[in-house]
Amino acid sequence: MTTTARKLALVAALTACHTDALTKPVPDCACAATTLTVVNGNASALTVLVNGVVQGSTVAPGSVAHLSMQAGASTVVLRPVSGAGSVSLPVIIDGVTPATALAYQTVAGAFAASVLTDSGATGVSGASKLRIIHLAQNAGRLDAFRTQPDWSTPISFMFPFNFGANTGFYQSTPGNWHVRVWKSTPGLDFDPSGWNRALDSLTVNVPSGGLHTLVMLDAPGGTVKLQLID
Repeated sequence: MTTTARKLALVAALTACHTDALTKPVPDCACAATTLTVVNGNASALTVLVNGVVQGSTVAPGSVAHLSMQAGASTVVLRPVSGAGSVSLPVIIDGVTPATALAYQTVAGAFAASVLTDSGATGVSGASKLRIIHLAQNAGRLDAFRTQPDWSTPISFMFPFNFGANTGFYQSTPGNWHVRVWKSTPGLDFDPSGWNRALDSLTVNVPSGGLHTLVMLDAPGGTVKLQLID
């Protein structure tokens, strides 16, 4: 099991269908290498333009959209439906790896967006990988724990786990990763007892050579949800 912790140059990707420990369905997407995935962690719906052309419907807050793209270089503009600002992102579709982009709100309340740069995003035969990114701007510090195929005791991804942090990929044997997230307990670096009072949970089956990305997003009622984006 390897560990990496670093701050993020934010954003997202996508995946197949799974079900979490609370039997919540996870949206299915069979993603091609010419797909652009947009994760909206912003408070407003988004309009997406590719090379100046509006793409389909708006992307609702806290949701994920998958767009079919032409191979090569494109300019993607993410524009909030309400509020000021838009961000232009250069995106390369290489026909090998789906591109991923994230819109979010900074701690100061400004609209921002970036493209995820994958580091360590290479599958390993006989192993599985998983990482998680904190994009729940309103939630503050969170605890995110997991069990994994070779480790049945809940263990923290990283601490402190603040908004904008990216755990990097953890590695295990192939199989089920069980992930739960909850609000951090004041005065504690992390609190394992939150496993039984989690705000959300997700079970992800990662096969040999597979790797997936989760994001934590703000949810209605001041809660947090886990979203599998890759």
